[in-house]
Amino acid sequence: MLRKPIFTLRYFKYLFSGKYSLVSFFLFLFTFLVIIYISIHSSFPKHQGKIVVLEASQIEFIKQIYDAENDKLINADSLKNYYSVVTESKIAELEGLSDRTQKQDSILDNLLLKGQSIVSGKSDSVLNKLVLLKKTGLINEYLKSIDITTQFKKTDLEAAMLGLSQRRFDAKSYFFLKNWWVLLEILLFALIGVVCNSLYFMSEFIRKEEFDPNETVVYFVKLFYTPVVVLIIYLGAEQFLGQESNVLPSPSNTIVLSFVLGFFSGRTIELLNRIKDALFPLKANDESKNKIGTKEARLSFLKLNDQNQRRVIKEYLKANQKKLLEDYPEIKGFSVSRRNNIKSEPFCLTIDIGEKLPEYSVKKMIPKQISFTDSEGKLYVFETDINGVGQPSASLVPDDKYFVGDGIMPKKIGLSCSRQDSTNDAGTIGLKVTRDGKPHLLSCYHVLCRPELYNNEELFLYEPSGKKKIVSPANKDGDKPEPIATFRYGFINSSIDGAVAELKSDDSLKNEFYKVGGKPNGVMYFNYELDYSGEPIKLIGRTSKLSYSRIISIDHYITEFYYVSNGKIVHRQHFDSIIKARKFSNKGDSGGVVLNENNQIIGLLFGDDDMFSYIIPYNALKVNLTIQEP
Repeated sequence: MLRKPIFTLRYFKYLFSGKYSLVSFFLFLFTFLVIIYISIHSSFPKHQGKIVVLEASQIEFIKQIYDAENDKLINADSLKNYYSVVTESKIAELEGLSDRTQKQDSILDNLLLKGQSIVSGKSDSVLNKLVLLKKTGLINEYLKSIDITTQFKKTDLEAAMLGLSQRRFDAKSYFFLKNWWVLLEILLFALIGVVCNSLYFMSEFIRKEEFDPNETVVYFVKLFYTPVVVLIIYLGAEQFLGQESNVLPSPSNTIVLSFVLGFFSGRTIELLNRIKDALFPLKANDESKNKIGTKEARLSFLKLNDQNQRRVIKEYLKANQKKLLEDYPEIKGFSVSRRNNIKSEPFCLTIDIGEKLPEYSVKKMIPKQISFTDSEGKLYVFETDINGVGQPSASLVPDDKYFVGDGIMPKKIGLSCSRQDSTNDAGTIGLKVTRDGKPHLLSCYHVLCRPELYNNEELFLYEPSGKKKIVSPANKDGDKPEPIATFRYGFINSSIDGAVAELKSDDSLKNEFYKVGGKPNGVMYFNYELDYSGEPIKLIGRTSKLSYSRIISIDHYITEFYYVSNGKIVHRQHFDSIIKARKFSNKGDSGGVVLNENNQIIGLLFGDDDMFSYIIPYNALKVNLTIQEP
């Protein structure tokens, strides 16, 4: 029986479908470029090579050959004894050879074997010419040994010795690095750099499940503008950027420079801006002074310690928050955090917007740097970091379900729950806490009070009557939802989205994590003078089960958080001092407890967007709901 071929139409259909289609296209494009590159170099070998200048040690060695005494190259006494006749025509023959290095020695050897002697009166001039030919041959042999193809003639050797350090030589190279062919090399390597950059970031986004198909046009557009910009920078680097730019083209760095500029296209645009500034300098002295002052203010900010960097940015927000939101209504949230959550980076003002649009499509761009004079009268400049996050929101119509616990008693932390009179939603049991000396279940208000919030937009509810029952699993999830608690108290304000329900009995909810094992180990209270960015955390949720992330900010501000039901926005809310983390949640995880590595309680998960998850700090819940640690 014949085996089915490995590569069938089905495999190609898989490669070119969904989120992998763009990656597959760029992989094929990369392969195509490599084939084209090799083909061009194989077809035009005569254009391969580079232009070089000699190093000091090489120049010194050539001069030693040229300055050597005659008897060290050709023994004059031996010549006079054995040469009988060396005519001017024989010298002319030696000088006219195209490959003097090999053939002149052959002729000299033949003359030597004939036992001829030098004619008296002509011996000195003939000898000097022979010696000069020998020196030229030795120098040419040395140049070949270091892959230089330029060869000297006897007639220009003396003049060449005077300008060796300035003279440019043709040398061997696989690449096109001379004449106008170098421009083709630059364009190809810049294009390969763009493709490699796109492949790297697409693979990273897919691995982290953060791939945005809307970015497809960006990847394609870069293929066109980046190689052209790299070429312009190559042509104008020395003239416009100056010797100190460290990006001047030379045979040793042209290939690397072209690839790097193609890979880091953002930095390439920055270099183009420098060329723009060199061509069209600001005329006003005040503006140039301000530019110098801005640079100094930026350096002053970088010299501050972490605490003072955060202080400066927070002072700016306190003084300018209202104007910032008026000027840029697309802002969804902001916080003081490190760029890309990297510990070695300085702090910046991280701004979340609904969608990160190209600069040309936005009427008023959020500045990349902000100047601010702090309460002590010192000028600082800090940077902004813009994220396209979509819309922060809470949704209670999950498609998947994992931590259901149908028929399990007592219930455990992380299981599905909902109101008994709500049939199309599910959230997560967050914690077992104490209020007024009685055991309670803690979760989000939009989980335990969905009918009131989504039908009547009630943001506060106090229910002593005991009519509103909480069941687990949620009606949506299980066949045997069991009443385990009665709703008592909860609300939504700028600090929390939280609620508590009194447990039916102390045995209704066990203070342990469902399936994960373990239990809460106290509470982690934040010191807002310290930096917690990068701290590992974990979520126990009804949909995500056990998932992991890292803290980005513990003091995030959300300008507009949506509560959505059946595609309709029923309430918009802003939040202060929310914990922000890289996204690790899904629909149905609302109310789930978030802990650190030691199982200390961080807070409750209450929503997310395309990039981040948001957590209510436990201390805010404790103060507002008057609860005690479990």
